[in-house]
Amino acid sequence: MKPWVHIIGLGASGCSLVEALARYDCLPGDIVISDPDPSVICDKGYGFWYRTSEFDQFKPDSYWDSWSFSTNSKQVVHTGTQFKYGYRSGQSIFDAVSDLVSNHSQIKLVREAVQSVPEADFIFDSRPVSPHRYVVNQAFYGMVIETSSAHQFDVVQLMEDLTSNDRGLIFRYLLPFTNTKLLIEYTEFTAETPDFLDLKSKVLQWCNQYLGSDYKVIKQEQASIPMGLEGEEPSFGTPIGVRGGRVRDSSGYSYYYAIKDAYRIANELVERGNFSPIKPNNLESWMDAKLLWLIRRRPHALPEIFFRLATQMTNDRFASFMSVNARRDSMMAIAASPKRPFLRSLLGDF
Repeated sequence: MKPWVHIIGLGASGCSLVEALARYDCLPGDIVISDPDPSVICDKGYGFWYRTSEFDQFKPDSYWDSWSFSTNSKQVVHTGTQFKYGYRSGQSIFDAVSDLVSNHSQIKLVREAVQSVPEADFIFDSRPVSPHRYVVNQAFYGMVIETSSAHQFDVVQLMEDLTSNDRGLIFRYLLPFTNTKLLIEYTEFTAETPDFLDLKSKVLQWCNQYLGSDYKVIKQEQASIPMGLEGEEPSFGTPIGVRGGRVRDSSGYSYYYAIKDAYRIANELVERGNFSPIKPNNLESWMDAKLLWLIRRRPHALPEIFFRLATQMTNDRFASFMSVNARRDSMMAIAASPKRPFLRSLLGDF
């Protein structure tokens, strides 16, 4: 008998769909998950905003009430009430999914690369997309660090020390997991080939300045994730996650979409026997396209843009814009944007 659901790829979106479906003890049919190396996700990590009422869906390993932005010695700190900023490690996701698969009689993981369309009632394809399709790269290099004495950081540094050059935007990202453990990353938004060596040197320089030799490296990570995609790749069934265009072009955030899409699809499949297609947010896509134009053509305007948004859209409003992004959030972002670069992006080159 053919499977009811076949999930191809056990990345963030594939894992999210497994977690959402496995909540049901009795499913309409069997689920097959295919991935040649499902443990790859263990080396990754995901940051996201979530409503406090959504804790059980997002299952963050760590979460914070406050996050900061800074540029040119100016800083603003947001403190959320309805929203928190969370982080979940790939290892945590992998362990949870492995446990679910082991304990659910209708879910099976097969270590295989799918080469053709499999037989199933519903097929979801979450394989990675080719980097050649990236409109802009969000490249980062980071280290998880353990210090021998308590460090001084207690707020998420979301976009700290915003600077720009001819390549794009650069900033620091820091998550204080405990008073002796933190993640420090440098990130670059660029349309050019990522320069991971430069990002690594910035991380090491920061560690030398603020930590000296009082730390050990637990983990290193580097990657480039898409901000906008060009063209299409053939998919085996319904594309989900980044493959399905479910990544925020203006920030590269995708985990929020992965969770919300997974729970909606799972609920509809089990309760209705089918699912409704994902509807694009046209206003969000339009706005994000303007920002990607600026990254490619006017990168020196970016620190002002992001800091202005952080200053004008404080606390829950900024978090809502970066996650839920209701129409009112988008309109407030347009109102908060610096007018000259925004008009430039509307008019293009002339």
